[in-house]
Amino acid sequence: MGFCTPAPDTYGAVAMRASPAVFAFLRDWEKYVDHVYDDGGGTPTIGYGHSLQTDEQVQKYAAYRKGGKVFSKEQAEALLQSDVAWIAKAVARQLTRTVPQGVFDAVVVSAFNTGPNARSVHGATDALNGGDTGAAAAALAGGAVTSGGKEMGGLSRRRQAEAQMLLSAARAEGGARRTVSSSTPSRPSLSSSTGGSDGGGLGLIALVGVGVAAAIFVGPPRRRRKGSRAKRIA
Repeated sequence: MGFCTPAPDTYGAVAMRASPAVFAFLRDWEKYVDHVYDDGGGTPTIGYGHSLQTDEQVQKYAAYRKGGKVFSKEQAEALLQSDVAWIAKAVARQLTRTVPQGVFDAVVVSAFNTGPNARSVHGATDALNGGDTGAAAAALAGGAVTSGGKEMGGLSRRRQAEAQMLLSAARAEGGARRTVSSSTPSRPSLSSSTGGSDGGGLGLIALVGVGVAAAIFVGPPRRRRKGSRAKRIA
């Protein structure tokens, strides 16, 4: 999973761990699958979005191909707990200051999908280290929306949800310091309403804090289609 190997059991300048909100988000977006399946971008995946990127990993779960053994929810949950633990450590090592729990969680759920070494994740943690939650949200919103070279509507919605999660947490702690707008480098879908089957009539919500508005598009919860994730290395 991700674009780096699992982190050792150490933390950086901050000792933060994922809260239950991370697991709730991931269970909802990733969905439990009891067999190995193609994520839509050509990556074998199992459980709650656990990608198999090497021959060794594929062989390890070969018995769980569709029509074979069932990968239980208990197994999937254990794998999810392990995945989130090392990703949270990787994100924490990028931070030089403690941030609100909900803000940290938003970066972790994004890193679970894109990998903790993704440019969007580093952009978010760099912004948080500078105290700029608005820029951090914009960095997450501008993250990867392709899988296997194909643009995925589900990933666009997920990037928006991650940014919304961060902004909502920042608002609860006093508000975003900057405005997320079309002038901030981000995905175009954040600055204009998206129509069609992927857009689903997205609505604009203004989050107001410290005298400025942080605007982002959000939509109703949807069941994720297979293929709505970026590649990660298990």
